[in-house]
Amino acid sequence: MKKALCILAAGIIVVAFSSCNKKCTCKSYEEGKVVATTTMENPNKNVKCSSYTQTYTDEDGKWGVECK
Repeated sequence: MKKALCILAAGIIVVAFSSCNKKCTCKSYEEGKVVATTTMENPNKNVKCSSYTQTYTDEDGKWGVECK
């Protein structure tokens, strides 16, 4: 009986932690400089935060948004 309760408790803990939304931290770049930093809840648990990154680089530096 104790073993079954321990397994059940472990299962509940795993489900509780896996259901938490991961937060993404995104930095906005203009001319290679960070102009803003934003933290948001990841709206889709199946997508990595880095998937929201959209940057490009030119002679003036990095432009866009980089998320981790």
